Amino acid sequence: MATMNLYAELLSELGTIGNDESLLRKVLSAVKALKKEKEAHHTEPPCCYTAEEIEQRATAAIQRYAHGEYATNDEMLQRV
Repeated sequence: MATMNLYAELLSELGTIGNDESLLRKVLSAVKALKKEKEAHHTEPPCCYTAEEIEQRATAAIQRYAHGEYATNDEMLQRV
């Protein structure tokens, strides 16, 4: 519901400046800049592994664990 209210308020404000071409150009420019900024902040997720890569990593981790290559909770906490 808040989005509808914001949209109505935006249209109302645009209606008040509808006859001023220079203001409309500034508003349009600002909206385009905001849209461009939002698109620039869109990033890919930090982990983009395929299912096969995840399986390989998990298998390797299990093998390391089986060979005693692991750290306890206390050891991990000391590293931080």
